[in-house]
Amino acid sequence: MLPLTLGRLSLLPLLLTLLVLGACASGPRFATLDARVVPEAPLEVPEDAVLRVTLADISQANADIIAESTYTRLGSGPLTVALRYDANAIDTDRAYGLRAEIRVAGRLTHASPEPVPVLTGDAPSDKAEVPLEATRR
Repeated sequence: MLPLTLGRLSLLPLLLTLLVLGACASGPRFATLDARVVPEAPLEVPEDAVLRVTLADISQANADIIAESTYTRLGSGPLTVALRYDANAIDTDRAYGLRAEIRVAGRLTHASPEPVPVLTGDAPSDKAEVPLEATRR
């Protein structure tokens, strides 16, 4: 049986292990961003059309994607979407934006002209509207 009192040196590895395990226990803090994708005209897309909506860090040139959702069976629009993301990944000093695109058989047919700012600064934290335009063929 181990003695109830341990020397200071023998407690150090135990404390370090507990700290490491505590850091591992803190995982993602999920949040949901609800939005609407609003096409410029009613959508007329085939059944195999896929809508992809992304939340990205737009404060840098190569925007890192934070979250992504895809949808099928689209209808004519507007389209209600929800993106689940890790709130721990959001830095209030950076800018984030939503983009939407529709692809049919891998070919881009519709896209948002610009990212729509969300989550930080004066941007909405929910209920954003993302415009969607037909791409020029």
